[in-house]
Amino acid sequence: MIRNCLLVWASLTMGGAWAGDVWPEMDFPEHAKVEIVADNMSFSALPMKTWAVTDSGSMGELKQFYVSRWKPRSEKFNEQEFNGDYVINSWQPPYLFTARFKAQFDSTLIYVAVSKVMSPDEYSRSTGIKYPTLSDTLVISDISSADLFKRGRTVILLSDRKVSENYHYYRNYYTSRGWSEVVGIFEVSANKAVLRMAQNNNYLDISLSSHNGKTHIVSNEMSEGI
Repeated sequence: MIRNCLLVWASLTMGGAWAGDVWPEMDFPEHAKVEIVADNMSFSALPMKTWAVTDSGSMGELKQFYVSRWKPRSEKFNEQEFNGDYVINSWQPPYLFTARFKAQFDSTLIYVAVSKVMSPDEYSRSTGIKYPTLSDTLVISDISSADLFKRGRTVILLSDRKVSENYHYYRNYYTSRGWSEVVGIFEVSANKAVLRMAQNNNYLDISLSSHNGKTHIVSNEMSEGI
């Protein structure tokens, strides 16, 4: 049995955007402890729905729980390890689903989020620090999170430029700003690339892959400490 949670976006009046929208149904493991997280979360300067889920199951079991439910419905699906955590992103237009898994001593903690992606015009009018991009690149989503000891940002982009162009752009962009390259892999035959950067207590993972003539980019950034 699956625990279902149906949420309604009520009385949101930010320029009239999405007022009264019904949010998609969210699944949680049957015996999990689920808490709503309501502060310090934003999607491109607009609110999003988030939960903290704690379950006694292993990270592998719980990851499969969400992969089996989200992947078949996804137009774009991405999963990767990030600084000891595991992150899943599922693009189900017009919603982006994200789950971040963290192994604990006797349980697994999952941060689950769903957000409704803005149009390019809405995004261009939003506030906040813009993510660096080459020209001909569309920001699909930009999600930030924060707690007492950690801040994170996940950005998904779609670029008309080649994987190699984007890879070298981000490599040069961050190294020129004092970041150190930890891992830099560009697989020419597979047309994929992975870039891992670090600067003090800041960590950045960027994965790039080519699909249907476009470059799909997923960037996960995390800062530790108060």
